[in-house]
Amino acid sequence: MPWKDCDVTRAGPAENGTIYIGLRAVDGSFPSRWFNAVSNMEDQMLATALTAVSAKKRVTVFLTSTTAYSTINRLYIHG
Repeated sequence: MPWKDCDVTRAGPAENGTIYIGLRAVDGSFPSRWFNAVSNMEDQMLATALTAVSAKKRVTVFLTSTTAYSTINRLYIHG
C-alpha cells in the first residue's frame, strides 16, 4: 500500500453512488487514472479532492494499489 503525492485531475460520483477521483502521480509512476474513495469517507474525500482542484494544490494519498480503480484510504491536501 503506497503513499503517493498526486495531482487531482477529476472527481465526482458515478450513477451507483461511488465517488471516483482521478489522480496523477507527481513522480510519474502512473498517469492520470481513476481511483475510488474508501466507502466510509466518500463525502469527505470528494470535498478534499474538489478543494485541491479549485485551489490548484497537490494531495498525498494512501492507496491500496496504484492500479486503476483501487481504493484511496487516506487523502490529504498540501498546504
